[in-house]
Amino acid sequence: MPIPAFGPGVVLVLDYSRSQFGSFDVSLPAVVTSVEGSSCSSSGISPCSIVDIGHFSNVSFSTFSVGARFKFF
Repeated sequence: MPIPAFGPGVVLVLDYSRSQFGSFDVSLPAVVTSVEGSSCSSSGISPCSIVDIGHFSNVSFSTFSVGARFKFF
């Protein structure tokens, strides 16, 4: 949205942007390299891994910027 400012050929620009991503699930893996009393090892032969599910609801991202633009014609 250009707004005339600072004389001829120069405009002040305001910009607002919003992105809506909705809801989604993401796998959140975690690796445990040592559990007391188990056969987990850090060498990778028999690692213990835990996977959890992260649920994100109504994720959105907003940006607002201000700038000046020069118009020569």
